[in-house]
Amino acid sequence: MTPKSGTAATQPGVAEAAQSVLARGNAVDAVCAGVLAAAAMDPGVLFGPVHVLVAGPGFGVRCVDGRLRQPGEGAPRPRGFLSPKEVPDAARVAIPALPAAIATTLSMFGTVTLRRAADPALAALTRDHPRRALLAAFTRDGAPALAKDPFAEAFVAAAGRLAGGLVTREDLRSPRAPALACAIEDGVAAAPFADPELPGDACEVVCAADRRGGIAIACYEIARDGLAIDALGVLAPFVAKPVMRGERRTDPGVPLACASTAVLLDTAADDRFDVAAGTSGPRAVRRLAAMAKAVTSGTVLDAALREHSPSAGVLQTERGARAYSFTP
Repeated sequence: MTPKSGTAATQPGVAEAAQSVLARGNAVDAVCAGVLAAAAMDPGVLFGPVHVLVAGPGFGVRCVDGRLRQPGEGAPRPRGFLSPKEVPDAARVAIPALPAAIATTLSMFGTVTLRRAADPALAALTRDHPRRALLAAFTRDGAPALAKDPFAEAFVAAAGRLAGGLVTREDLRSPRAPALACAIEDGVAAAPFADPELPGDACEVVCAADRRGGIAIACYEIARDGLAIDALGVLAPFVAKPVMRGERRTDPGVPLACASTAVLLDTAADDRFDVAAGTSGPRAVRRLAAMAKAVTSGTVLDAALREHSPSAGVLQTERGARAYSFTP
């Protein structure tokens, strides 16, 4: 008997977290739970970029934009650095929108509360872990939690003006994660802002299909190079654009480029997106494009995923859902 719903992910443990929430929620709830679980398991996730693609009855085909933002809101323009060699790490830290993206996704398309979606993440951390305190505050206050002390104080101390960075408290008060129309071409729906020139090697995905006909996939990144903020238990990736003397400044609040290794696919060409699929690892963006082309050309999903492993996908059929996951 075909299951009515299913989840898959490119990271061990993430699909299980998503599945535990899918039992009482929908596909959107599940992928949000998966992302939060990933943020609990690795310090390089919570302050990185994320985007969520959703499709199904009442959803349309939408993409929630959780790209990092350029810092510096409300601050005077710095004089700028003369050479890249003198740029401190703090000046490369951007403003995270992952909490705002998860809150937006759940409020617009989900069925469970932030607390329910975060249960697997909170269970993965000890009570005295600083990242657990931040995630718990997020479940209470939503995205504005980061703008409140002691979290804002710790973030600004690590990446604000006194540390040579650009982060201000005003940056943290205005998180933005809008829901945008997906870019759709030849049966493939993708993030409209994805930069194809970025390799996507740090990207991971979690996807889900539910019994109501909904389908969703989230693409997030794991930072391996960034500023460790021990008070928050996070690693903030180096994505912001430092102010260089003689060069035009990147405006505060501007979304910063990110890769994407997640798509929704309309395999029957009937305007019903029935597959969510993604890749991770080296050359992930190229392998995603090849996989999407293979599936929309008639290749069986599990065969396409296996060929372009490590990959994950879910297929929504009239009889139920099938999940596929090929990870190292």
